[in-house]
Amino acid sequence: MRDAFLETAALVLPLGTLPASFGEIRFFRSMLEQSKIVCLCNVEQLSEASFISNISIFDKNGELVETMRDIEWHVPIGGNRQKIQKAPIPINTSRLKEDLEALLPSLEQALSLVSHSDTFMDDASQPLQQESVKTSINLANLTALRQGTTKFASKYRNANISPANVGILHHADGKPELRFAEGEMAELFKDISISIADVQGVSFAVVGQPPLGVDVEMIDRRDAETWRALLGDDGYGLALQISRETAESFDCAATRVWTLLEAGKKAFFLKRMVPKFEGSLGGPWLSFSMRADDYTLEFLNATCTFDDYQDKVASFSMVIGKGLESRNPSNEADNYVFQAQRSMEILPSSPLLKKGRGDFHINGSNQEFAGILLFLPEKWSGCVYCADMILILPRQKNIMPNLLRLSRK
Repeated sequence: MRDAFLETAALVLPLGTLPASFGEIRFFRSMLEQSKIVCLCNVEQLSEASFISNISIFDKNGELVETMRDIEWHVPIGGNRQKIQKAPIPINTSRLKEDLEALLPSLEQALSLVSHSDTFMDDASQPLQQESVKTSINLANLTALRQGTTKFASKYRNANISPANVGILHHADGKPELRFAEGEMAELFKDISISIADVQGVSFAVVGQPPLGVDVEMIDRRDAETWRALLGDDGYGLALQISRETAESFDCAATRVWTLLEAGKKAFFLKRMVPKFEGSLGGPWLSFSMRADDYTLEFLNATCTFDDYQDKVASFSMVIGKGLESRNPSNEADNYVFQAQRSMEILPSSPLLKKGRGDFHINGSNQEFAGILLFLPEKWSGCVYCADMILILPRQKNIMPNLLRLSRK
């Protein structure tokens, strides 16, 4: 039985490490046959090849059964000598914005965090009451979005926006989109995406270039079957890899993967994507990546704590798209039919469209795709027609394609 207790320590020690001596063993009560026991082990590294551990054994009621103290372990000569890796320490949520700016210096993005308890004291909350938004979560989400939008406008667009002029529209699939009371501001943000998440009484909103997604979840204990159902076999495998690489609990690693999957869905039209683990960026920050069509997606993830809940830890994930400048316009049409990031409704009565040959034409220079003639404005370089959608490809590579959803009469 006690050999099994020692195996508990061996699980976290370098392969081949053997016990050399014991300090003391104390017995507090007898163990009943066929009864469940819990073994808790702490290990401290003394040198490259030596360790010391303490083991405590509890019964199913949490009562202490026995202890094994000051057990010395040695790695044999020629054995696998290595340091025990410690799990990274989570950062406070207040550091997320600063860290993201340091990790993504060339990316135009603004992250805002708002406590649900503070929303009714926000100067911009009065218009929200008039819109009959009743819950503190909705208030905090919109307040966070307003703060992020005004910060983004000031920093990257040299514009001042009143928070009260910033609104939000949710599409049928739940994806949020910015709305402005002033048309000039809408034009300024026409190629900008947003993503929102909330957890533990805090709302997160990020504003930036698409594709863009953010998700936050509290780290909680779940059994293996539940995690496998949530993550799938490939996501479960990624969680195992993260747990090995970071020395974190599996629940922590699995929650990291869960937020990566959810942030990816928000960025790419609910498409499930399991990224590749790239490594640590320092502290609790981990890097992941994958290719999606002509995008190179970068996934950033960190564990974090909250001011009001220091004993609870959350996983924060953010997904961004990179490599837009390297696209080849000649072959991007087919790739972006279902991946265009901007969506808007255009009716046949719009001056931009006119009907002909049973199909829709767009005023401007003409171009033919799959036998369908489309007239394009000068600023557009190409388009693709698919069912009731037309994908418009811009001449400027830093502008996202537009997905025009057409309604026939």
